[in-house]
Amino acid sequence: MRSYGNEKTFVIGEDDPIPKIKEKRLAIMAQTTQRIEKLQELVYKLLSNFNELRVFNTICLATTQRQKAAEELAQESDAMFVIGGLKSSNTRALAKLSSVYCPTYHIEDEKQLASIDISPYKSIGITAGASTPEEMIIKVYNVLLQKSGDFKTVTSIEEIPMFKEESC
Repeated sequence: MRSYGNEKTFVIGEDDPIPKIKEKRLAIMAQTTQRIEKLQELVYKLLSNFNELRVFNTICLATTQRQKAAEELAQESDAMFVIGGLKSSNTRALAKLSSVYCPTYHIEDEKQLASIDISPYKSIGITAGASTPEEMIIKVYNVLLQKSGDFKTVTSIEEIPMFKEESC
């Protein structure tokens, strides 16, 4: 978006200060993976500074639901595994939310499980980024089963207890 708006476009990160903006009309767009609460906070801060404030809610409902579910699962788990790209804002957000409640491992594939000792954990939660392939989730789940001493395997997402896919 920044390339379309030139010098009048501002990108504000979650913890960035709000820049001084001279214009009295402003449009706001959020990254599709942003938490709705963060967008609401920003809008509230800006409301009194502009004559016209237009908000384009581009946040994906499935992403919001996935983040809420991950947060709830992390509160009930001894550890969390977030599966997905290390550079993905979606999976980074899931890992950040989960890490507030329990040790969290952000992994891209099952090979990264080799060096992780899961024996201290009785309850492990798993979540995945929106674009993480089902096959990768299944592989990670099966390796976690093996590492816990359970040598059965699953072949589909539906076989993983309580795993639910959401999409935009």
